[in-house]
Amino acid sequence: VGFERFLERYLSWVTLDFALVTAAYLVALAVRSINTALDFPLALLLALGGVSVYILANYGFGVYRRFWRYASAQESVMLLASTGTATLLLSLIDLIFFGERVLPLGAVWLGGFFCFALLTAARYRRRLISGAIQWLGGLHRFASGRGARVLIVGAGDEGQLLAWQLQNHLQGRAYQLVGFVDHDRKKHGMYIHNSQVYGDDRQIPALVERLHADLII
Repeated sequence: VGFERFLERYLSWVTLDFALVTAAYLVALAVRSINTALDFPLALLLALGGVSVYILANYGFGVYRRFWRYASAQESVMLLASTGTATLLLSLIDLIFFGERVLPLGAVWLGGFFCFALLTAARYRRRLISGAIQWLGGLHRFASGRGARVLIVGAGDEGQLLAWQLQNHLQGRAYQLVGFVDHDRKKHGMYIHNSQVYGDDRQIPALVERLHADLII
């Protein structure tokens, strides 16, 4: 993909990243200035110059060629590598070319951390919002007692997929997941999709009474 075509297709993402990286370093400089005297205008100017390093790193690591609506958690590793590389490059530039370090290394590293957090949140915002809505919806169903109370037998791949479908699909609103049982003792007491794995199938009768389960799947 040529650079002109890249800008045409991904200008909105580049613009957003420019704003987010700038905001990240504004916050980092503000935090660092609490206990360190800074030439704030000059430090901000250098930080703004470093924004291009992050954008180029994102381009080099293929961040802009991902369809983030369907991205998995593995794509966050790409963002970590991109922001980590850019932060390291800025640190080296700061050490080599600026003797007095107008931009403190602490501000560079803190800015890099904020960059990763903001860039990740921007790309996974749909999941963050849907997760919050799902959590609030679950609280509402729990408080109102609406929906058949479901106990799932098996906390493996099939069980967690079923739990996800109950919590995210429209048809799942008729159900309220109350927990899991599984023969694997290592899973007991753990949580999957905010629901606890209580024990093995021998405890089902007691759990049905305790959790007021209406349906066992």
